[in-house]
Amino acid sequence: MQVHERTRKNNATLKLAILCVAMLNNVMGSATSALGTIASIFPDASYTVVSMISTVPPLIMSVVPFFYTPLITHVRKRSILWLSAVLLLVGGLGPAVFHTNIYVILIFRIILGFAVGFCTILSIDLIVDFFDGKEKHTLTGMRDTFNSLGGAAFTLIGGWLAGIQWYYCFWAVLLGFAFIAIPLIFLPEPDRKAKMEFEKEVLGNQSVDVKVPGSVWLFSIFVLLHWIFFYVFITNVAMIVISEQIATPAQSGMIYAFINVGTIIFGLIFGKVFQKIKYVTLFIGMGLGGVALLIASNAVTTGVFIIGAICLGAGSAFLMPSIYAKNGSLTPYKNQSKAISIVSFMIGVGGFLSPFIFNSFGLDGRTQCVVGGILYIVCGALAMILAFVIKPKHNYDLSEYSTH
Repeated sequence: MQVHERTRKNNATLKLAILCVAMLNNVMGSATSALGTIASIFPDASYTVVSMISTVPPLIMSVVPFFYTPLITHVRKRSILWLSAVLLLVGGLGPAVFHTNIYVILIFRIILGFAVGFCTILSIDLIVDFFDGKEKHTLTGMRDTFNSLGGAAFTLIGGWLAGIQWYYCFWAVLLGFAFIAIPLIFLPEPDRKAKMEFEKEVLGNQSVDVKVPGSVWLFSIFVLLHWIFFYVFITNVAMIVISEQIATPAQSGMIYAFINVGTIIFGLIFGKVFQKIKYVTLFIGMGLGGVALLIASNAVTTGVFIIGAICLGAGSAFLMPSIYAKNGSLTPYKNQSKAISIVSFMIGVGGFLSPFIFNSFGLDGRTQCVVGGILYIVCGALAMILAFVIKPKHNYDLSEYSTH
């Protein structure tokens, strides 16, 4: 296949271009460390409204998948990448200029959510377009690593800028244009048609022309749960450390940055670990997330919060690639974009619903961490069991049929 011959000649550049897209997935984190300060700037705004600065972009991410799959049948993926760059410019930098009304800020965060939504889906969908087998699993883990490298940069810079002036945190988005420039210049358009034709040749029409199985939705629900629990940490830690005077906004940003340290390290080793223990990584991922919340529920120093943050990031680095791997094994390449869109939908919904679900019980931040931590671990055990019980009907790993 011509597209794959070209890919191998420019393999390193191609991987870098895709991973740079992943570095934009956490761009909204630049404002996270400023939530405590923003709450004091807008005292008439409720806790939930302030939290929406962090949770609205994930909500919009959940809308993007509904039209992403039909969109790519008519529009080139490079065109979607250009659209993402424009949305990033408007939605990311808007609040840095128009920051006197919290609801105006939320409108810009909605626009940013569309940019992040497209980048999130593209960063995994492009891996599926160009890679198969072990190389795909390894790159999926590295995607989380680069995702977190970008997240760490945005969070640290955002926290530092917020320490100067709270709304300066939004200027951190400027860094995103350095990341997105590389794929805009070097990323080729994937030849989806050629790969789908190859899949039909080796598997047959009956194996390929199938609907997305319900099991994909089942495993995607664990993504929903993961992000509901994950955001318990995100939305509560800043409030806890600021209100209890444990840390400054800049130090709060440092805590969140260490989430990315955990993801960076575990994302790099995911491919090798997954090859040895397979879907045990699901339990390890959610288990580490549970440990992170339990640590945060009792932490009274910045250092202990940092340990929890590292565990949280490490858990996500194992869970998300595991879900993509399981769903990928259950669907042909033809339906992979749909499966990825379902996961992206769950990511967005989980992040948005988290504060509404936990705040509805009237629990304080630390108690939310206790409850979330226990449920996190239980869900991880269930996900692992189901992953080993539910088997794919066909072997959709194209790397085992050809070196195309």
